[in-house]
Amino acid sequence: MIEALHYLRKAIIDRLSGSIVLNSQNVPVYNRVPSDATEPFIKVYSLQNEEIEFNRDTYILDCITRIDVVTSFDGDSGGELDANQIVSQVLTLVRTRENDNVTNEINDLINSIRARSTYNENIQETENILRECSTVTTNGYFDLSANGLNVYTSVLMNTTYFEEDAEDKTYFRAIIELSNKIAQQNVTTTSIPENPYIPTTQSTSQGQEQTVALNHRFIFGVDSSISTTEHYYYPLFATQTEANYFDSQNGGTGTSHTHTFVDDPSSSTWYMPTNGGTHSATSPPSGSEYTEITSYAYIDTDGDGILNAVDTDDDGDGQTDANETLYGSDPLDSSSTYADLDGDGIADSSDNDRDGDGYDNSVDAFPDDASQWQAITSSFEGAILEFTTTSANQQVKIGTRTYGVSGGNTPNYVVDWGDGNSDTITSLTTPTHTYTNSGSYDVQISGTFTRFRFGAGLSTTERDALTDVKQWGNLTLETMEDAFKSCDGLSSLTATDTPTIASGGKLKNAFAYSNVVTIPNLGSWDVAHISDFSNAFIDSVYPLDTATYDSLLIGWASQNLQNNVSLNMGGSQYSSGAAATARETIRTTYNWTITDGGQV
Repeated sequence: MIEALHYLRKAIIDRLSGSIVLNSQNVPVYNRVPSDATEPFIKVYSLQNEEIEFNRDTYILDCITRIDVVTSFDGDSGGELDANQIVSQVLTLVRTRENDNVTNEINDLINSIRARSTYNENIQETENILRECSTVTTNGYFDLSANGLNVYTSVLMNTTYFEEDAEDKTYFRAIIELSNKIAQQNVTTTSIPENPYIPTTQSTSQGQEQTVALNHRFIFGVDSSISTTEHYYYPLFATQTEANYFDSQNGGTGTSHTHTFVDDPSSSTWYMPTNGGTHSATSPPSGSEYTEITSYAYIDTDGDGILNAVDTDDDGDGQTDANETLYGSDPLDSSSTYADLDGDGIADSSDNDRDGDGYDNSVDAFPDDASQWQAITSSFEGAILEFTTTSANQQVKIGTRTYGVSGGNTPNYVVDWGDGNSDTITSLTTPTHTYTNSGSYDVQISGTFTRFRFGAGLSTTERDALTDVKQWGNLTLETMEDAFKSCDGLSSLTATDTPTIASGGKLKNAFAYSNVVTIPNLGSWDVAHISDFSNAFIDSVYPLDTATYDSLLIGWASQNLQNNVSLNMGGSQYSSGAAATARETIRTTYNWTITDGGQV
């Protein structure tokens, strides 16, 4: 059951991919939006699941899934209509309902025709009702069931719309929230149907009778060619000789036919006698679920009493069949497993935190040892930025202040460009460098450097070349206003230390409209002396993720903050518990006005 959200999300992504079209172009569908994604696009992610019914045989879960539709447009071109078109297509493809409910709805409409129609009634009225029937039948409720999960209803809870004016365009975002009711068997043991066949006998040459042991398996279920209520059970034999003999012992002429099953790992050919199967309207095979069980389903690879058909770990190695298939190991071989150091079900090859200590591998000096963590550091004490160029002889710039000096902070710093070249800067200028070859370069800044200002004076290409801040270092920044505004290439910050912002500094527009969603240790930033946070982290397409926003709230609530501050977090959401409490503390104790996407 823990995988219900995963499979449901995959079913929705599969349903939408290649099926949503805008202006004759397919709209891409993501689970994790890549840094180079362009609008329009759709993002599908899970929120939570809640067990709403449980008994010995089944679970029923309520799984909450969100589908984000993101579009952008210039000025007042009416781009919100694009979002509405996409939303309409999405809803048509993700609603599902149990077949009986659809049938009932159609029957209700037919009854409505009978009740409302008369011989002389306007034909148009009847046509309208018939169109309603057609809509339910052809466009109504798709089946999202998969991987043993029965998705029997998908209900639209709400659709929320956001519009935000950015520096170069306007974004329109529609959030569709679905409640999916999911049922799945909770089978701990599975009974094998009783063998209705008694051992047969044959005479020996001495005239004595002896028992003939016939080894066979069963398939059983409903034979719809005869009845939808009567059950059948037929034996399957490993050899034609046995099957023919069994047929002759049950009134046949000693004939049989073959069966193979796509989910039989042995790829065996099974032989079914022409005679010998029985039907019964009242006594189907004892202890079964009365649905067809193939030869594979009859196997219990790990001998735990749970047949493979309903066992989520067929070989008993502690790794689910679904994950083993996903990560390339054999779900029927207990000696074949994928590497999973922390046992979280995610293969080490795909796990951003292999040892499960809460620190990303990229910033963990001991990524395979949960008992140790140390930030990856260097002897260099200044700031480290990463620039990435995509073509030969591409020019990059470090956005900084180009006017006014206060407090004697005349620029005097060294820039090591990471390709063997360096510059010493002693004036108000924009450091510029051309890289001969494309690639990623770590740029080190040391000395008297007082301000990052990529958000003004640089072109889009120059801003987007900045792809990471790896270390804040020992620089003292006068302010962070406009520091990384509109830096779309800045999808991640890996610096685990914190910047030093001088008294009177601002965070206004610091990361506004950039692609940054994660800022390590943001809650540890010293912001007690800062009073201007205007649009510091605002972005409707790339809001800070919940973990980062939680860190901000919890960490900042412990500081002696300035009063009467406005903080607009755009669509960022916070968790219940400590983060929600911290948010309320900031809001009531310091009279902050906080705008965000609400609680997850």
